[in-house]
Amino acid sequence: ERIEKALVVGAALDDYGIEVYDNDEILKRWQRRKDGDEIRRISSRWSRFDSIFGGFGAGEVFTFMGAAHSGKSMYLVNVGANAAIQKLNVAHLTLEMSEEITTQRYDMRLLGLPKEMLCSNESVKKLAELRHDKLGRIVVKRFPAGVATATDILTFIKRLENTKDFVPDILIVDYADIMASQTSRRKEKRMELEDIYTQLRNVAIELDTPIVTATQLNRGALAKVAEGKNLTEEDIAESYGIQRIVDAGVSINTTPADTKAHRHKLYVTKNRDGENGDEFSMYVDFNIALVKE
Repeated sequence: ERIEKALVVGAALDDYGIEVYDNDEILKRWQRRKDGDEIRRISSRWSRFDSIFGGFGAGEVFTFMGAAHSGKSMYLVNVGANAAIQKLNVAHLTLEMSEEITTQRYDMRLLGLPKEMLCSNESVKKLAELRHDKLGRIVVKRFPAGVATATDILTFIKRLENTKDFVPDILIVDYADIMASQTSRRKEKRMELEDIYTQLRNVAIELDTPIVTATQLNRGALAKVAEGKNLTEEDIAESYGIQRIVDAGVSINTTPADTKAHRHKLYVTKNRDGENGDEFSMYVDFNIALVKE
C-alpha cells in the first residue's frame, strides 16, 4: 500500500500551485490566452469535435460511450492515429484486444488499406511514404483485464520514459471499465468503477497528459438508438458516477444498419468546459479502420 501511494503522488515537491495575481503569472496567463493556449490541448483533427471540446486537454479524461460492437475501440485507434499524424507520441494501452490486432488496425487506418491487403506491394509503398512523412511514435502495450490498475499504467509510462526516452503526448486506454481498482475491492461494481476512473484521472493529472478511454453502455442502449433516441449518461452500464468524474465525453449512437451505411451520430454527454447536448455526424468505414467527419 505504501509503494502504491508513493507511485501516485499527485505533485512534484517543488509544485506550489499558482499565485493567481502575481505579476509574472498574470503576464504568462494573458499571453497564453492571446495565443489560444491557456489549456494545452491536442487536436482531434475532426473540426466539429475540436470546435466543441477544443481537442483533448492535458490532465483530463475523455470517454467514448457506446454499446457493445458500436466501434469504441475503432474510435480510440483513430484518436491515436490522428495524434501520430501531428507528430505526437501515442501510448495505446489495450486491455481488450491483443497488441497484434491493435497494431493491425493502426496499419489499416494509416495506410488506408483493408486487412487482406496489408501484405501487398501497395502496402509496402504506402508504408514507405508514411515513414517519410515522419509520424510521431506509437507504443502499443497489452495489460491484463481485471488486473491492471492505474498504478501499473503510471509505472509503465515512467519506465518508457526512463528506458526508451518515450514521453507520450496522449495516453489511450482501451478501456477503463475492465481495469482493476488499486484500492481494496468494493462490494458494488459501480463504486469500484468510480474508483478506477478517479485513479485514472489522477494519472492524467500526474503526467499532465490527456487520457482517452471508452465506457460500456447497458444492454438496452441498442434498443434506445433504434427508437431514434440519443444515448446519455443514464445508459452507462454500471455507474452513473463515471459521468461525474470524466471531463468530457460523447456517446456513439449507431445501429448495425447505420454502421453498414458508414454513418454514426455522436452526442455530447459531458463537456466540463462547455455545453452538453450537441450532436454531430461521423463517417465510419471499419473495413479500413477509418473514422472521419
